[in-house]
Amino acid sequence: MTERTTLSARTRLAEAETHLRRAREELDGGDDALLALVDETLRDVATLRDMLEAERAEARWADDPQALTQ
Repeated sequence: MTERTTLSARTRLAEAETHLRRAREELDGGDDALLALVDETLRDVATLRDMLEAERAEARWADDPQALTQ
C-alpha cells in the first residue's frame, strides 16, 4: 500500500470513527442491540487503524532497517 493510499485509508477510518462516536452518543440509553453494534464497529475501526499503522511501520523498516534503532 502506498503512503498516499495509507493516508487516505487512515483519514476515512478517522471520519468513520467520528461518525460512529456521534451515533453512540445519540443512542446512549437507547436500543442495547444497536449500541452493541456501534461499539463492535468502533472496535473494528480501531483494529483496522492499528493494522494500517503496523503496515506503515513495516514498510518504513523495509525501506530503512536502521529506523528501528533510531
